[in-house]
Amino acid sequence: ELQTLRASVVRCRDILARLSRSGGRDAGETPEDLRLGDLWARALSLLPPNSGAQVHARLLEDLRVHVPPAATAETLKNLVQNALEASPVGKQVMVECLDGPLVVEITVQDDGGGLPDPVKARLGEPFVTGKPDGMGLGLYLAFELARHLGGNLRVVDVKGGGTRVSLDLPKPAASSPPA
Repeated sequence: ELQTLRASVVRCRDILARLSRSGGRDAGETPEDLRLGDLWARALSLLPPNSGAQVHARLLEDLRVHVPPAATAETLKNLVQNALEASPVGKQVMVECLDGPLVVEITVQDDGGGLPDPVKARLGEPFVTGKPDGMGLGLYLAFELARHLGGNLRVVDVKGGGTRVSLDLPKPAASSPPA
């Protein structure tokens, strides 16, 4: 029993460290200018094995974003993982991006049953989940990252079923011309 307790403590410590990075609060992590393709590859590497096969991404990989890399990759992974868990077996999760003037909007869409009304009413709060075994922190941390970046996170029901989550990622500031 003592070994089980020790293993649980180590696991909790690791989860809390990862979650703090997810919220952009990792002590050493500052925003960096990254290619969207590199950030996406990092997020995919965090998914459980074989789950990436169910994800169809249409991204403009050479777009650049200015984000904390680990926290943003973890957030994208969480959004995709949520969508994979919500989708029926055999259905694909769609990930797309829109190139705006100041932000790149990343959209993750599933074909699941949508969010339950009690969860919708409390989106953005910690420990709110519609999953029986969920901790209710992934979406909360995505909202926190969006706020930290000065952006937005939108969650909407899709007509005909499913959920669409859109996250704004800031672009690098334009360089000032030399004086």
